[in-house]
Amino acid sequence: MIKFLGHASFYLKFNDVSVVVDPWFSKTGAFIGAWAQFPDNSNLDFSWMDDLDYVCITHEHADHFDLDWLSKLSSKTKIIVPEYEDRYLTVMLQQHISNEVIEVPTRTKFELADDFIVTPVIQSVPIWDDSSYIFETPYGTFLDLNDMKPSNDDLEWIKNNFNIDILAVQYSGANWHPIVYNYSDEEKCKISKKKIKLKYDNVIRLFEEFNADFLIPIAGPACFLSDDQFDLNFAEYSIFPSQDHFYHYTQEQGLRDEVVILLPDDEFHILTHNMKNLTAVNLNNQCFTNKKKYLQEYKSKRIDIINNYIDSIEIPDISLLDKIKDYFQPFISKNKFYRDQIDGCLLLEIKGPVNENILIDFSSPIDSVSYHQGEKYFCKFEIESKFLNLILEHKLTWEELFLSLRFKAHRWPDEYNESLVVFLRFMRNYSEAAIRQYQRYETGKMLSETFNVTYQDVDYKVQKYCPHALGDLSKGEIKDGHVICPLHGWEFNLETGQCKSKKKYCIKTENINEKECNLVDWCKE
Repeated sequence: MIKFLGHASFYLKFNDVSVVVDPWFSKTGAFIGAWAQFPDNSNLDFSWMDDLDYVCITHEHADHFDLDWLSKLSSKTKIIVPEYEDRYLTVMLQQHISNEVIEVPTRTKFELADDFIVTPVIQSVPIWDDSSYIFETPYGTFLDLNDMKPSNDDLEWIKNNFNIDILAVQYSGANWHPIVYNYSDEEKCKISKKKIKLKYDNVIRLFEEFNADFLIPIAGPACFLSDDQFDLNFAEYSIFPSQDHFYHYTQEQGLRDEVVILLPDDEFHILTHNMKNLTAVNLNNQCFTNKKKYLQEYKSKRIDIINNYIDSIEIPDISLLDKIKDYFQPFISKNKFYRDQIDGCLLLEIKGPVNENILIDFSSPIDSVSYHQGEKYFCKFEIESKFLNLILEHKLTWEELFLSLRFKAHRWPDEYNESLVVFLRFMRNYSEAAIRQYQRYETGKMLSETFNVTYQDVDYKVQKYCPHALGDLSKGEIKDGHVICPLHGWEFNLETGQCKSKKKYCIKTENINEKECNLVDWCKE
């Protein structure tokens, strides 16, 4: 038996052993009270909680990792987590709860009960700690892909070792771009629509790759109940589309009974596949048919809880300069790799009782933090001092702030600096092993595997994997002399290998007819 608990959470029971995956039931939501569960899952019956055998957690994001709920577990309940190089998730659990934590290596079977096996798969791209769980029974196999972005190697391994019956996968956006950036609403809308289509198409591609019987869209969307964010629920530029929007898109693409829309407390069985009927009923629920009214009523139940939480955050009434120096300087000094990768300045424009502009110079191993005196910078974050102070005291991570959308961002040039985001991520918990893993990934981007393509009667041998997130370029579209990555839409020139919009990236290409390998100089370096 499988029961949907909302967002990305499931309850599974087989042979009298029960498991919950990625619990998120907090009434303060997640990410500084910004995200709330959609639809509302606050009326679930947890009468089974005292007898729960296992909790499986994919990663540490607060919408998958509810510490308050976990702290109420029976002592008999064991926590299963993937064995990451970065042990942040395990450390967090051990600091806050007394339950046994079991780290399971990637692609390793763990027996929950007789004929009931779970296998975690950690994504091969180590930028984020994301993973999936594969649950096997004699009656069928349930793949909870969750937020994981599988590489081609991940896909092939799963396909070669399992016959997937049901696929659950994130379909909605979960990012701060473009919402927090200083774009016009028109530009935000353009970017968001492109992102959503790419996401949808990739989910459908994954479903077809696994040849599963059913597709369950999960892990989104969040809804926003704070007064200052409530309009995001209806903004055209939102990257948080609801389940019915995804469903109608899949129908246009030829999927019919395969896509299943679930609401919290829906129950189904792998053996009987009784899911088709759920979709028809659920699409008529008010949360989809009259979303504005539904969210207004939802907000009225939660807004005082959220406001009390936000109001409880201490507002510093002094300069944060010294704290920022203590936070950044040691990490910058000992990480030449990141200094070279970022190679520029970040401006923190801090709002609060003490307004100040503080510059972080990632190119300098000493005196990296100072007041801004007119120096050039490539990125600026506008942040309230109370949120930044939480980060400096290690009570909040940068990633949590970003996902909260409770900040503003500007960048010149308007290019994604992956190294900056990854650097800020590692500051939550310094891990030499995780940093070395990322460095190996960055410096050894798979140049060996290639594929052939013909464009305008010219034959090219092209690097198979995108240098950004190892998307399989052989599955991408060829348009206007560019190969387009199916994961994020990045475009690479077939002649030069240069990325069209992300100038720090390139791929290796070869004109087979001329036997000439093209790799721009800065890419060789």
